[in-house]
Amino acid sequence: FGSSNSLAGSVCRQGSAMGSSAVDLALHKSVLKREAWKEREFSQAQAQRDAEFLATVGTTEMTVESLKNVIKSDKRMYFNSVELNDKLYIHYKGWRTLQHLDGWTGLKALYAECNAFDHISGLQHCCQLRCLFLQENCISHISGLENCVNLWSLNLSNNFITRISGLAHLKGLNSLMIAKNKIGHGGVDDIAELANMNISSLDLQGNAISDPDVVPEVFMRMADLRVLYLKDNPCTKKIINYRKSTIVYCKNLRYLDDRPVFEDDRRTAEAFNMSGLEGERNERKNIRDEANEKHRRNMEAFSEMIKHAKLEKREKDAMRAEDKYTDDTDPVDSYERRMKHLYSRWEDEHKDELRDDAKDYATICLESERARSDRQSQVTGQDCRPKADHNAVSLNEEVGHVRESSEKLKVDTRTLVSEDLWDDVPLRSRADDSSKMVTFVESANVELSRAQQQGEWITGAGSSFPVQTSWPREGAVHETSTPSWYSEFREKDLDQAQVVSKPSAELTAMSMDVYREVEDASQASSGQIRSSSQRVGAKSETPARPAFAFRPPARVPAELNEMD
Repeated sequence: FGSSNSLAGSVCRQGSAMGSSAVDLALHKSVLKREAWKEREFSQAQAQRDAEFLATVGTTEMTVESLKNVIKSDKRMYFNSVELNDKLYIHYKGWRTLQHLDGWTGLKALYAECNAFDHISGLQHCCQLRCLFLQENCISHISGLENCVNLWSLNLSNNFITRISGLAHLKGLNSLMIAKNKIGHGGVDDIAELANMNISSLDLQGNAISDPDVVPEVFMRMADLRVLYLKDNPCTKKIINYRKSTIVYCKNLRYLDDRPVFEDDRRTAEAFNMSGLEGERNERKNIRDEANEKHRRNMEAFSEMIKHAKLEKREKDAMRAEDKYTDDTDPVDSYERRMKHLYSRWEDEHKDELRDDAKDYATICLESERARSDRQSQVTGQDCRPKADHNAVSLNEEVGHVRESSEKLKVDTRTLVSEDLWDDVPLRSRADDSSKMVTFVESANVELSRAQQQGEWITGAGSSFPVQTSWPREGAVHETSTPSWYSEFREKDLDQAQVVSKPSAELTAMSMDVYREVEDASQASSGQIRSSSQRVGAKSETPARPAFAFRPPARVPAELNEMD
């Protein structure tokens, strides 16, 4: 304001000396000078902002140097010789013009989406191009594809295209994606070029197609059309029974919008088009009846196949019964036998490759372990027999017979699995129960002999028992033998190891017979002891000792029942 006042004062002082026209001219010149200065300052600021924007997003020109930088960015994908590259990724570059692709003669796939291309150009030498992706650009019309005669897939979605043109010469074009553009404001003429093309997949969703005649005039004339996306267009709401009508007009259509078109859908749509809702209902009923009839025929055929197979098997068995050859000696080589022989021969030829070293080593270790256990069991069997009177000796002979029988019937059925190699838990089987019963009989026999020699008695309700301070515990064995523990193929106690074999049904029955003989012998000896004790009681003043009856603890019958 200070400068304006001074200027106005100077102009007023000059105005007194000159006329009013000269004053207006001076004021106008000063205003123009001030406006020019403001415009120059604004343009400088705008240029600075543009420079900052370009520095942020990169260059907007597609140059040869920028293409070389793309090649250098990924050496695993591109060759240094541009004519050897068959694909090029230039998406999200911000380039305005598609150019400088003269040397890319072998290019087959070009990914150029999300740029600022306003037209298609620079593809004159890309004659082998098969796939072109130009979605999300600024293209307003289709051109520049005259030399791309081998183009198979074209994506022009999310652009500003108003009319489909310039594609009639692309006879090999199979897939056209041109969704979310501005096509349709000119009516059917905007897509009329598609009627004479061989396109199989067409995506036109999200445009402005409003004329319902596009279905009979364009899509119906596309004989190769298989997939059509037409939703989000005004015409879908104007076409009566849109889906059924489109299926009827497009005979080869297999997929419409978001659902496939099955043969039953086509039949019902054609019936609805001819006879209305009643015709559609009748057609659906016919479809269900045909499905049921087909299922019935399949079941009958399956039953007939089973019957025929059973008849063939019976005939084959009858012929085999009268034949002098068997399946193994039959000179006629069947397919199964031939394949079996080939597989066996292949196994013999590749025996070294199929050999499992870990399994062989484990088998050797188990065999050596069994040999050591057998030697140790022989030593313990000679040293562990108890010494008693003639009744005990007879019982020990029976027990020894049971032990010998169990050794003869011993069969190792353990299977080699990975858990057995590293498991520290002792191996337990029903053979342990048989060993418990045998060792319990031996211990009971020893206690019987000791009681007869020392004369230790206790009386109970209805029975007499010898004084026993340490009855054999459940699961206990003789003091000279202990069960073996296996851990990583090593015996923790080699001197006391003992291997118990798996009992059979015969061994279990034999053990029951031994138990009954032990009980009968004990009852017989108790009768002798009772008579002798009565005589001693008649001669002396001491009361007569109760009769002895050998009765094992109650858990023994339970264990025998469990083993049975």
